[in-house]
Amino acid sequence: MIKEEPTEKPKKKQGKSKEEKANFLCKTYRFRVREKQVSSSLWQFIHQSVGNQRFVYNHFLNRMNQFWLQQITLKQELESQNKPLPEGFKTFLTRNEMEAELTVLKQTKIIKEITDENGHTEVMEFRHFLNDTHSQPFQSTIKQASEAMAEFAKKKRGKPQFRKKGECTESVHYKQLRPTTVNRKKGYVILPGTQEKLPVHFHRTFKSREIPKTMTLKCDNGKWFICIQTEYKLSRKDHDKREYNRNNVSADNTLAYDLGVNKMIVSHEGDYIDYFTKTKLSLDKLAKRLIVLQRKLSHKYEVRKKQKQKFKDDAEKTAKLKYSSENYKKLQSRIQKLYAKIHRIKVDFLHKVSHCMSKNHTHIVREALAIPQMTKSARRLKLENNPRYKEKLAQRFLDKPWLAKVYSERKQNRKLLNKNWGMFNLFLEYKLAWNMGFMHKVNPAYTSQTCSVCNHKSKDNRLSQSLFICQQCGVKAHADVNAARNILFKAFSPLREVVGTDIPQLKRINSYLQRNALSSDQTEILI
Repeated sequence: MIKEEPTEKPKKKQGKSKEEKANFLCKTYRFRVREKQVSSSLWQFIHQSVGNQRFVYNHFLNRMNQFWLQQITLKQELESQNKPLPEGFKTFLTRNEMEAELTVLKQTKIIKEITDENGHTEVMEFRHFLNDTHSQPFQSTIKQASEAMAEFAKKKRGKPQFRKKGECTESVHYKQLRPTTVNRKKGYVILPGTQEKLPVHFHRTFKSREIPKTMTLKCDNGKWFICIQTEYKLSRKDHDKREYNRNNVSADNTLAYDLGVNKMIVSHEGDYIDYFTKTKLSLDKLAKRLIVLQRKLSHKYEVRKKQKQKFKDDAEKTAKLKYSSENYKKLQSRIQKLYAKIHRIKVDFLHKVSHCMSKNHTHIVREALAIPQMTKSARRLKLENNPRYKEKLAQRFLDKPWLAKVYSERKQNRKLLNKNWGMFNLFLEYKLAWNMGFMHKVNPAYTSQTCSVCNHKSKDNRLSQSLFICQQCGVKAHADVNAARNILFKAFSPLREVVGTDIPQLKRINSYLQRNALSSDQTEILI
């Protein structure tokens, strides 16, 4: 007998390498669905796919919770008996195991008893309702559930919660698209799993080289949108532009900015960008209206809570008293619309500012701020106009003087979160990449306490939020402008050694940069 040599298994397709990813750029387009033109059968398909996704997420989250409890109890028993853990011990299910369970779940048939008008009963078999939805949305939900449970097992986040109808965002994600699914000229999209056409308002067109890769159908505040992510390969012209920007760094195309509380963006040249007066007034009006509606909502909740406590013994009355009545839901929808309007105003402003900055500068320097850690202790303050609360607060400050500093930090954290620093940095970073620019992040340590002229570092230099007076050389400047100059100096640290520390004005550095181009070693600092 001649033994057959084992055939080699085909290798799995590996993802793109770093060099290949550098040659590609991704863009996401968001379009509005023409809801009035959508057929009833297509609406039924969309809502069913959303519900099936929610069912799959909750099903596998329950399975992972049970498996996690079993493994944790087994681990505790073995540790108490001083026994080693078995090989391949794990506390949560893998994605491959969940996908295998999903295929078995789809193959199971649902048995129902159907009675006729004459009273005859028949036992009939139906295929599982999960087969009516495409498999791609289920893969994304399994990935979300596994990542949430893995972060909980590593103690990075809390325990993931089950999704409820109406309380979670309704979305369907497709990670692979055919070229025939998106038709821009005729204005429709064919969803995988159905042959019906979803009418979409394409208010802008893709470039000829942009290929649609993924698609997400999402409901945002009662309105349906479709997000299409495209990918295109950089041309030779784009590579040349990137190399030119990399090797030609000057003061004209470089900008350093500091993020402030009073003024949102302050550049090293002394220019500042903040919300216009009209937008500030409109945001203040919306915030006041939001406070009034939130008070009404909390009042309705408290009234219903007291009623439930009153009728504890009577089970029928407590069952009828629900927290979410029709008026309660209407108030919730009004609050959601106000939040969406405030979000749209802020995002529109941030998009305009980031677009302008990325278009006019090829190199931008900013602080590498850890915003979640800066605002970690932020809590919601009670109403300051309440006299009883003021008396209690004053008594607390007498008993515990350190509380005054904590409460002032909370106010500061709310101001920081209101400025949307993280969103602005994200917008600016990817728009710079689109324009073949470069973003450089600098360590923010002591940038607000150091003098940009004599390099003297002290806490006493910064007297207030906006005033900076050096205790050594006596230079007066705006605190945020001084910080932005220090950010620029940190990026050009080799240049600072060449020029020297005694620099009276930033204009000297600008003229030096224009006269003398940086070498290749010095350009690596900004890249």
